[in-house]
Amino acid sequence: MTSKENICDTDLSATTKLKNSTKERVCKTVSEPPAHHLDIEDLLSNPSDSKDKSNLDVLTQHILLEGRLTEQAARRIIETVFNSYQLCLSTKLNYLLIYHLYIEINYF
Repeated sequence: MTSKENICDTDLSATTKLKNSTKERVCKTVSEPPAHHLDIEDLLSNPSDSKDKSNLDVLTQHILLEGRLTEQAARRIIETVFNSYQLCLSTKLNYLLIYHLYIEINYF
């Protein structure tokens, strides 16, 4: 028997004890996070519409309570932010381009 097999065969859970329970809250005054994951239907009024905006009040409250999101809801939020950022960035780049063209035409 090799040392790797020996390590795998031993039951570590029987020999080690945790100081704090994983089932109880360490700080009793803090409420538990929501048991349900926030789904895309909870977040949007019309999930099939790609232009539908998220309900920020619901999202903010859920996150403040340490709630979790479903993967679909998280992806939708990330895609929305990414697309908005791209639009904002492209608009700013267009303004810069127009400004530089204006400077070149009028001053050179």
